Amino acid sequence: MGLNCNKNKRTNSVIKKQAGTRIFIIRQNNTFALYRVAGILAAILKITYTDSRITHGHRTRMDIIRENLDIRMIREHLDEIPDYAIPAGYSTRWYQPGDEKSWYKIHLLADVYTKVTPDLYEKEFGNDTKMLAERQCFLVDRKGVLIGTATAWLDDHSIQSPGRIHWVAIVPVEQGKGLAKPLLTAVCNKLKDLGHSRAYLTTQTIRIAAINLYLKFGFVPAVNSERDKQIWRRLQTYLKYTVQV
Repeated sequence: MGLNCNKNKRTNSVIKKQAGTRIFIIRQNNTFALYRVAGILAAILKITYTDSRITHGHRTRMDIIRENLDIRMIREHLDEIPDYAIPAGYSTRWYQPGDEKSWYKIHLLADVYTKVTPDLYEKEFGNDTKMLAERQCFLVDRKGVLIGTATAWLDDHSIQSPGRIHWVAIVPVEQGKGLAKPLLTAVCNKLKDLGHSRAYLTTQTIRIAAINLYLKFGFVPAVNSERDKQIWRRLQTYLKYTVQV
């Protein structure tokens, strides 16, 4: 028997109404908590909506999202990077000392699938402020608040190695405003400017919107095993672009 799509739509409507009341109450006291609730709610609704489109006979396809498997994508060259302008009222800037706290807050709000802890930043990036100033990008809103970030990183501190698109995030209330594309344009161009000739990234199967963005930017599946092939074949149902595995 197929899932009742109308029932799911009604459920989503109730969730939204209930969440609206919770968010209104929280907003009076704690904007940070508001953003966190919004991020969690967005993830719940996204999965619920996806569930509503899948029949019982094809439920195994949904498992590839729920399993949240790690995947790797590569770009064999950094030529012809898609060029997206940042929307009016927003800007980008590169790391400045003290941005570690903003990075932590952005990921805490945006990433409901990863455990984000106060010591995560140093574990991932160390404390070389000169390198960070060259490689870590932030989105800035109209009020000068940092609302998104991505890093043009490298694994072994050698420009001969592939560059890495690392820790991309935008706070939930700023998502859907055309900011992810110009952010990715900035960090891909930065990798090229710093001398890298290739790039890669890692993500998870639950992040369908991100995977589609990376495919649009010319990243393709890194397939090193039969398991990798099976993962991408199962993902194809949810992708906007055809992948070759």
